[in-house]
Amino acid sequence: MNAGKLTRISASLAALLVISSTVSCKAKESGAKENADALQNFVERARLKMAKSVTCPPNSKQKKGAKFDCKVVFNDGEVQTWQMEWIDESLFKASAYLHPKLVEKDLRQRIKKAFKFDPKQVTCPKKIRQAAGASYTCVVTDSNGEKIEIPLEFDKKGTPNWGRPRKAGGAKTPTPTKTATPTKTATPTKTATPANKAATPKK
Repeated sequence: MNAGKLTRISASLAALLVISSTVSCKAKESGAKENADALQNFVERARLKMAKSVTCPPNSKQKKGAKFDCKVVFNDGEVQTWQMEWIDESLFKASAYLHPKLVEKDLRQRIKKAFKFDPKQVTCPKKIRQAAGASYTCVVTDSNGEKIEIPLEFDKKGTPNWGRPRKAGGAKTPTPTKTATPTKTATPTKTATPANKAATPKK
């Protein structure tokens, strides 16, 4: 595969993404409802559409270091999982998980367009969270059973990019055989020959 053809994300996937952001929230109380309200306000502004409901874990708190997933159901029926991470009692970061089927569909379309063949199977991780610096690996299988790994990477701004294709498991096969065969240095026969010259003076 030509890596250059997969370096840019397609519009179909990019349209689903929202840049993870840090937002302020004045927390009068701390609990699941307060977290849900804060996240709903942020998500509706980020996605530009109304959410029917937002549900966060019952024991979720608005405190420094708290991190948990919440379920967001939009009025049009779309369902997303968002992660909230509280930086302190008034600031939190929010980022959405992408549905793996949508990512797999996007990658399949990219491959069909770039390489003119339809992969037998495309498999991506079940949880892909759009977060700055995050990296995931999808596996593409062709009709011959050959597997190719294609990384999905998010830059510092949370923008997704397809990385360079590589053979599945390639990183696990460093093939150190050439460096592990120092037989030539282990045969000091030439340095051992001076014994013959030292023995000749007996004549």
